[in-house]
Amino acid sequence: MHFNIFHEELCILKEDSYVPKGCKAQQQGTDMIPGLRKLLVGLTLCSMSLSSFANEQLRVAFNPSAPWKTFNSQEKAEGVYAEIAKVLAKQLSLQPVFVPCPLERCLLLLNDGEADLMLGLSDSVSRREYLHFLSTPYRTSAAKVFYVRKDREFKILRYEDLANRTVIGTKAGALYFERFDNDDELIKSPVLDNQQNFGRLHKGRIDTFIIAQDQGEFLLSRLDLRDKIEQASFKVAERQPRYVALAKSSPLFARVEEFEQAVKALVQDGQLKDILRREFYQRYDIPEDSFTWN
Repeated sequence: MHFNIFHEELCILKEDSYVPKGCKAQQQGTDMIPGLRKLLVGLTLCSMSLSSFANEQLRVAFNPSAPWKTFNSQEKAEGVYAEIAKVLAKQLSLQPVFVPCPLERCLLLLNDGEADLMLGLSDSVSRREYLHFLSTPYRTSAAKVFYVRKDREFKILRYEDLANRTVIGTKAGALYFERFDNDDELIKSPVLDNQQNFGRLHKGRIDTFIIAQDQGEFLLSRLDLRDKIEQASFKVAERQPRYVALAKSSPLFARVEEFEQAVKALVQDGQLKDILRREFYQRYDIPEDSFTWN
């Protein structure tokens, strides 16, 4: 027998028989067994439900921030954070959708339930009101480092070497570490972006500048200045873990334990190291021994 489940009613068709569209008339006095009819309907609805679940979206709030979060020329999300989100989505049978937004807008989308997840955030009391930070951090923030020219005798071996009329490049509005931020005796020269500081140091307009190590190594490679500029010996390590944050107002928050397990597996089974090697070190030609995560 063949089951025709696409007509207005479920019908049983005997081999080589024809029933008009809709199966309104019973064929040869046969009728669907009530229990079997209910079973087939249930199986059909179950299949539709599973298909819908598999196509459910994971809306990722994505604020471009090289080298971790970028969009290519085809407006496709790239970078370490994009790859992490894709792995998590696959583990939970979700379809990742990357929502471009500035940081403040991203946080608002998460608060309003218009985005489900974000990477790269540090934990805070205020953010915990609307975000759940998954318990396994995928990395800690990079150290704050200083860059100097290779052709100069000037060395920074300790914090005190920053004094003595040294001109230090900074990024306007950025915070680095408490002692530096509150030291009014230092000569700080702010600019709008870190790339400018590389140019100023290369041209001798500043003596050094401070930057997060991961961003510094990325820019050093992209600007092709490794033969002219290097990290100073002195650096200040941060201990700020970076977490995957799940919006409490997201419909996916009910699956928080699945997200917890997925992030834990990502870190423990080596996938995260592979992503970092491929999407950070190899992609930007950064030597793997140039620095280590805290």
